[in-house]
Amino acid sequence: MKTFPTSVVWCFGILFISVSLITTGSSEVQVVGPADPVVAVAGDDIILPCSLKPSASAKDMAVKWTRLNLKAEDVHLYLDGRDSNVDQFPSYKGRTSMFHEELKNGNVSLKLINVTLSDAGSYRCFIPKLNSQVKETTVQLIV
Repeated sequence: MKTFPTSVVWCFGILFISVSLITTGSSEVQVVGPADPVVAVAGDDIILPCSLKPSASAKDMAVKWTRLNLKAEDVHLYLDGRDSNVDQFPSYKGRTSMFHEELKNGNVSLKLINVTLSDAGSYRCFIPKLNSQVKETTVQLIV
């Protein structure tokens, strides 16, 4: 009978450690971008990197790209499974796209074609409904 309480303690100990490892092993999905600025030459086509880590599908999420100026400019909006650029800032019309086939892999990067000197600045990749504390990242573009 002396071993029964010891075995119960061992069982609870192993159970506690197992649950702790499972809980700490799973991390919440976060929006991440590059550590370094993206550098381009005027006229280039570039990609502003942004993704979900660990990888999770963004197909059914809203993804909003804005340029952080004195007044934020809407650069690109992916909403309800399609691009919705009704409020897109005029200088970006026809120059932005996302990789729709890559959304299922968590790639929410933005392609910007025919970069101009006025495109230089900070861009925000934002996923508003993500259940995470890290719903956005900033990408610096140097032209």
